[in-house]
Amino acid sequence: MSDKGYLYARISGRHYCATLRPGQTYVLGRGHRADIVIPHPSISRRHCEAVLRPDRSLQITDLGSANGCWVGGESVQQAVVQPGQVFRLGDVDVLFVAHRRPPKRGTTGFLTPTTVVVVPRSRDCAGPRQTVGVTVSDWGAGLEYVRRKLIGGKSLEEVRRFVVRAARVDCPVLVQGETGTGKELVVQCIHRLSRRAHRPLVEVNCGALPPTLLEAELFGHEKGAFTDAVSRRRGVFERADGGSLLLDELGELEETAQVKLLRVLETGKLYRLGGEEPVKVDVRLLAATNRDLTTAVAKGQFRADLYFRINVLHVTLPPLRERKEDIPLLVEHFLRRICNQYGRPALQMSKGAMEKLCQHDWPGNVRELLHCLERAVVQCPDQVILAEHLDFPTLPEITNDSGEEDDWSMSSMTRWLLKQALKRTAGNKSAAARLLGIHRGHFYRLLRRYKVR
Repeated sequence: MSDKGYLYARISGRHYCATLRPGQTYVLGRGHRADIVIPHPSISRRHCEAVLRPDRSLQITDLGSANGCWVGGESVQQAVVQPGQVFRLGDVDVLFVAHRRPPKRGTTGFLTPTTVVVVPRSRDCAGPRQTVGVTVSDWGAGLEYVRRKLIGGKSLEEVRRFVVRAARVDCPVLVQGETGTGKELVVQCIHRLSRRAHRPLVEVNCGALPPTLLEAELFGHEKGAFTDAVSRRRGVFERADGGSLLLDELGELEETAQVKLLRVLETGKLYRLGGEEPVKVDVRLLAATNRDLTTAVAKGQFRADLYFRINVLHVTLPPLRERKEDIPLLVEHFLRRICNQYGRPALQMSKGAMEKLCQHDWPGNVRELLHCLERAVVQCPDQVILAEHLDFPTLPEITNDSGEEDDWSMSSMTRWLLKQALKRTAGNKSAAARLLGIHRGHFYRLLRRYKVR
């Protein structure tokens, strides 16, 4: 039997192998100077060291990586991996074996869908092996992957199971929830677990683009379609061909764009602006919004036929104030990540600080918690974060002087806010949009929607 060891990773059903010689130290990382290069964003430039020991086990040592080394579900600084065992670097699962044969189908823990190529620098390392196609169909492995990504307790378990179920099919998914609840992360997990994981996930924020540019961004344009169209440009649908497309803030789409989007979803074909020939695309639509689309449909602000077309699978993410029992888990996860990012030793949270975090209502949800902890890490001079290191930005209290007594509906208050912004800027709509901190195109859409002149 050979005295060498081998590391395996997978991409699109193919296996890639790196050879390890006994007693030699190998640096694994994303940087080009690593001995075994793993080009994945979750891998640090110098992630860990690996040494094949005389007893055919593998010793790994974390080199201060951002996302850590994991063995048996536990984060480790140094650990010994036995042949046939899977260990994780960042988000990448790596299988260590003591033979040259590819892993068998159904190898426990190896069926996670991480898209990564192990590119060895050593001349002894093998190239891609195309003899085995391993499918990603293991429910337990997929659920374990989602649990690592969606941090929380039982309150998120149904969401995690939804993600795994949605990844197994190829129909549209609608993810709803308040701002900062993690809608984009859920979409990324669905894509990474799906059969389209080897193809791109293209993301576009519908609320960040003015109506004049949104259609060109979605469907592309031909040369000369408008004044600045000096060349043909592919839209996001074409760039996502074969993969998935995330339409964030879908509820902000103009009606004309909604009609064209519905046609693409129904026929699988699109027309570039200024084009006459249809372009066939194969795209899975993943939509996210913080608006209540059923209410928007009832008010005529969103097309009912498009709503029913995209609402095949639907999940609503709970706000952080409804799952405060998850705050300690989130704090532990974020503190470890922030300290690694800023090069600080691990910090602890005092009891008083944790109580203060749990008492807050978190209108900005998980995103607000992350930024709060970032400020606390910067302000904390010692190894323990105290309650005085935590501060929460306060929003100005809005008084209803719109003339509509006791009308505190969202539409009424939005209309009042638009009027106040225009009043303060003497009718300058661009300045009013800047004052509200939104894009000018979004501001114009709000004016039309709420009939403010």
